Amino acid sequence: MISEQKTYKKGDWIVHIFYGLGQVIGKDKRELDGEKQGYLKVKTDDSLYWIPVANIDFNRVRPIASINQIKYAFTLVQKPPKKLAKDYIARKKEISQTLNNVSLYSNVRLIRDLKGRSAASKSNMNDDNVLTNITQQFLNECFLVMDEDHKFIENKLTNALRKSMEKAS
Repeated sequence: MISEQKTYKKGDWIVHIFYGLGQVIGKDKRELDGEKQGYLKVKTDDSLYWIPVANIDFNRVRPIASINQIKYAFTLVQKPPKKLAKDYIARKKEISQTLNNVSLYSNVRLIRDLKGRSAASKSNMNDDNVLTNITQQFLNECFLVMDEDHKFIENKLTNALRKSMEKAS
């Protein structure tokens, strides 16, 4: 499990459940409902958002993974995919619960399982969008943590998923 951090400071990299990978670039005081509160200012590749300092929701935010956690994540991807629910509504609920976990390991298992499902049967747009988004989020985290070329990391994920699919056959 990736450890929780009680506070974040300028320069820290975090992963948010909705916004993905971002860097804390400072603190701000902002007014909400007539009351000034402290916020962390976080920058992603394409947006800026604020997190209330007083009640950071650790179910939605986690620190960036370590190199060892990333290596273990690639090990998880190589395992045989687990079957997701066949029923669209049940599968959508299962995926939503996994995504709400903000766990690196849950997300890489979901990448593996969605990829396995799409290889075994026709996928739908929701599954494809989720797979694209969490794969990109995982790759972005890997790009930052690993001291490797982007193409090398993308190939590493492709090869890990290939091994997973071979085990499913």
